[in-house]
Amino acid sequence: MKTQEKIQQIVKLIEQGSFENAQALIQINLKKDPFQVDILYLSAAVEANLGNLNKADKILAKVLAKNDRHFGALYTKANILQNQSKHSEAIKYYDCAIKQKPNDIWAILNRGNSQAHLKNFDLALLDFNKVINLNQNLFSGFLNKANVLREMEKFNESLESYEKTLQLNSYCPEAWSNRGIVLHDLERFEEALASTERALELKPEYAEAWSNRGIVLHGLERFEEALASTERALELKPEYAEAWNNRGSALYGLQRFEEAAVSCERALELKPEYAEAWNNRGSALYGLQRFEEALASTERALELKPEYAEAWNNRGSALHGLQRFEEALASTERAIELKPEYAEAWNNRGSALCGLGHFEEALASTERAIELKPEYAEAWSNRGSALCGLERFEEAIAHFDQALRLNPDLSDSALNKSILLFLREDYKNAFDLYEARWKSTGFGSPPLQSIKPRWTGERNIGRLLIWAEQGIGDQILYGSMLNELRNFPQKKIISVTKKLIPLFQRSFPDYQIVDKKEVLSDELYDEHVPIGSIGKFLREDVDSFKKATYPYLVNNLSQTQQIKLLPQFKGKKVCGIAWRSSNKKVGRDKSISLIDLLPILSNYDMQYVNLQYGDTTEDVENLKKIYQPALYAVPEIDTFDDIDGVVSIMSACDLIITTSNTTAHLAGALNKETLLLIPRNIGKFWYWQGIEGVSLWYPSIRIFQQQKQGDWAAPINEIKVYMVRNYE
Repeated sequence: MKTQEKIQQIVKLIEQGSFENAQALIQINLKKDPFQVDILYLSAAVEANLGNLNKADKILAKVLAKNDRHFGALYTKANILQNQSKHSEAIKYYDCAIKQKPNDIWAILNRGNSQAHLKNFDLALLDFNKVINLNQNLFSGFLNKANVLREMEKFNESLESYEKTLQLNSYCPEAWSNRGIVLHDLERFEEALASTERALELKPEYAEAWSNRGIVLHGLERFEEALASTERALELKPEYAEAWNNRGSALYGLQRFEEAAVSCERALELKPEYAEAWNNRGSALYGLQRFEEALASTERALELKPEYAEAWNNRGSALHGLQRFEEALASTERAIELKPEYAEAWNNRGSALCGLGHFEEALASTERAIELKPEYAEAWSNRGSALCGLERFEEAIAHFDQALRLNPDLSDSALNKSILLFLREDYKNAFDLYEARWKSTGFGSPPLQSIKPRWTGERNIGRLLIWAEQGIGDQILYGSMLNELRNFPQKKIISVTKKLIPLFQRSFPDYQIVDKKEVLSDELYDEHVPIGSIGKFLREDVDSFKKATYPYLVNNLSQTQQIKLLPQFKGKKVCGIAWRSSNKKVGRDKSISLIDLLPILSNYDMQYVNLQYGDTTEDVENLKKIYQPALYAVPEIDTFDDIDGVVSIMSACDLIITTSNTTAHLAGALNKETLLLIPRNIGKFWYWQGIEGVSLWYPSIRIFQQQKQGDWAAPINEIKVYMVRNYE
């Protein structure tokens, strides 16, 4: 038998998958002549097909040592390197093979695949176009071209190429699945879903199609189904990094942020340099309000993929959460440079501009987001926030309403609308919408987890737990309604921050007062309600505020008397002073420099007493340099931890001057005459609305508001005029 006939016989066995018989025949021939290069090459091809790549590689080395231009050996060597993900080396061998056979379709096609793996998309596209020119009927050429065009974000061209693929082979599940992703990228979600489901009809256990279907369902905001689809992908392919990442996206959509972060971290265990998983992990950490970690995660994504617009946008969100608005703005603008029609980045840019107080620019940015994506609920909501900043409240309400029409579950819009309804004095509807706070992204107070029912305002027999939420000031504010609950027959259990327990026990002796950190058994109460939700039942309109009694907090009388005996509290009017807020988000906007209060401090025959919590040493020392006498601090009372002691000091004062902080709430609850300095917009809380300058929640508080955000000169001057009239 001639050598060529022997080769054809071996090739036929290989094509039939009869590798052992092929190898047996090869060995017979090699015994007769061990240097038959073509038969030696076929031995390497058989070993490669059997997965014995190292053995195949050694045989190929012998072939190429004999003939370094042997096309089959060069091509097979390149394929082995490609399977080992050694794409740069593989391309060198494909180049050598193609020199021998310039029009070999498979060598050109596979070289294009290695170029694509190295993200040399332009070179890959050249190869795939060459394949198509050589054979217009080879669907693989169009399929691979479509895949590269999608990576290049040329979605319309990619879709066209997938359509051509399916014209040539309508039974190609990969083409149907990947076509679905391109349709998703074009926001044609229903068509995308049909495409991925067609892939699954053709190949029911196709993990990639289940994962892609999950991506599409996420785009349709059908998050539960998206989760189920990605989990089916993982059943089929447990170490599929992309499916773990997509599962994280679905969990994020369900606001199950802890699980989302864990899922993305599993993707990163499997694929450590997976930029998309780092980015999605950043989103999950942002949802958990772990902003520093979110920032680090998005920045890792950008190290891996510097022109990744979505990561620049998410980095902007993390910086916004850290109140680093200038940097957030720059980050979202970088996202827009990379992707000019990226609605989400225009929206986040608007948020950053709102944080900077640039409301007109924020309005324009969110309008651009809406132009690009007219049914983008979050952009309608953020545009409403910009309108709030411009004090165009009725327009803002209309925008929040539109956002809620588009997405009824958009809690931020519902909460923002509730605040405007409070300002409009529509308390009944405001308190109903205020329940949205529990799902709002910026609300840091977790709800009580309980199997017992929420109280609905009924006069029931049993035990009612009223649990603390938000900060100390909020608990004091809503505490103004606790006396009215005596009209309800339930036994009351009130949870508060530990610092408040002595004060609340003295003020509400018939209620059980507990630490909010204490985990109460569900068996200890029959119903529960957050303290901020009592207003749903007791504050339906302005007239309902008349039911409140003041003072409703009771000082430690003996301690107050001792303070009044101090020399500094004799012979002069005494004014307590506080000037700072520790609020992480807007504390800077609510605070004032102590020196800026000098026009008030230096004009009256008063003793000024330090009520400011926290370390005030530097502020007081700076004041001493230009003003005497010094601000007096009552000895042995820690104004940060000893709230009961602070209340005693305040009770010994004739007047309180303060910014918006815990001091203001305590003063109002004690019914102490108080002059309150508040910002114009950013940092002004909804409950500081007043009637003719007097607080609705605290009738003893007079409100002095900035005329321009950040400028305290006007309200300080108004307080000065007030004191001339009342204290000189």
